[in-house]
Amino acid sequence: MGAYISTYGYLDTGSLTQDYPQKQELLFRQGGMMQTGFVFIFNIKIHTLRPVRLKPEMKRLDFFYSYFEDTLFENAGLDLEDQFIYSNKVGGGLFSHVVYAAYLLESMCSKTPSVPLYEGEVLKNPEYLGWLNDLFQEQYQQYLRPTMLDVLDYAHDVSLDAEQKDFLRTHSHSNPGFFANYAVLCGVDAALQERPLSDCESDRDFCFFYCFSETFQAFREQCPLPEEKQAELLLRVISECYDTHQISSAAEAEKITGFQDFIFLVGYVLCIESPAFPLAVIAEAYHLDFWTIWHRIKPSFRKYRNWFQPETPVSTQQFLNLPADDLLILWSEDHAFSFSETMQDWFSQLRKQVSRYSRKPPEAYSLRQIIQMLDYAEKNYPHLWVFEDFLSETADFLYDTQFQALWHIFHDMLYETPVSDSVQHQKKLKRFFALCANLPLRKKVLGF
Repeated sequence: MGAYISTYGYLDTGSLTQDYPQKQELLFRQGGMMQTGFVFIFNIKIHTLRPVRLKPEMKRLDFFYSYFEDTLFENAGLDLEDQFIYSNKVGGGLFSHVVYAAYLLESMCSKTPSVPLYEGEVLKNPEYLGWLNDLFQEQYQQYLRPTMLDVLDYAHDVSLDAEQKDFLRTHSHSNPGFFANYAVLCGVDAALQERPLSDCESDRDFCFFYCFSETFQAFREQCPLPEEKQAELLLRVISECYDTHQISSAAEAEKITGFQDFIFLVGYVLCIESPAFPLAVIAEAYHLDFWTIWHRIKPSFRKYRNWFQPETPVSTQQFLNLPADDLLILWSEDHAFSFSETMQDWFSQLRKQVSRYSRKPPEAYSLRQIIQMLDYAEKNYPHLWVFEDFLSETADFLYDTQFQALWHIFHDMLYETPVSDSVQHQKKLKRFFALCANLPLRKKVLGF
């Protein structure tokens, strides 16, 4: 069994900006998403790597290899005709994090609400939005992510069929957002019966639902105000709390029996992602229409959501949680990394080697000899694959002294260490291929 990412909601691809595919391309490339291919040269099969790249004739920006994990997955990517993200099994490592970030970017860019789910759960780690903020100079923040209530609100305007209600019921067991939406549509009691308290005592979010229901009932029984005034007070204070971030009607509330319960209720509403469940409880208890009271609260709730600060930008290196020395393939003037002293020393050694081989070129390697080297590398080091662009560049400049120098250096590196010491040596060889394939970095380090 594998983990999946899905989307709950409505995606309006027509509302996406023209540069949206380029944004997803950058996200995939910075996340190390690639394709593998192969070529037959001199009857030898050589595997190659291709970072994702948009081309005019493409219908899908597709990938299945996670470069930094060195792992093949099932296909994922961006459908360029319908402009939606697709994926299959994504695992639980970097590949899944990058794909989830792509779904989240899709959600943030669409004018209609959709919520990406990893195995049915909303991932609220601030690093996802922080990474998007860093990549695209955005100001995304957690409270402006589309919520389950946003989806339900939009669905209420367009329609919600029986199949979708059944979907909510089925998933209400595991997801608090689905549970709250189901309570809105089918009643609080119906939702609470779907997942009894005894089944969720270890789940904080679901326990809060029960705690809120019980506390609300205690407040209602003790409060001397008529029911219509109870409802009015609750709704007014909730709105004021969203507007001012404090309970400004507390003085009035203190005169009411059960004030502490009342304060707990309001505090609870401020702490959760959306007021769907509390408003459903209030609407059902006082025989009010949920949508009427929601549209009364919504302007204040939106104001409250905009009050929070954007997530702190998270660099690609931080998001991937990898040393800069492993990110050679990603380096660019716009996305630069600070390499270690060890890496800087290695760069210096490579410059000297290129200079030496260029000044006194040894016998040139033929293309056949280079292919034989690559074949040996593949057979002895799993997934040590050359980048397609660099192999093509080599064929175009085969007898250029600088390119010959690179292949002489690769030859020396390939055979200098016994294959039994393969792990660290393979990392070194992989970094060399990355340096050669990254033209801006190669020009900066080696001058060509």
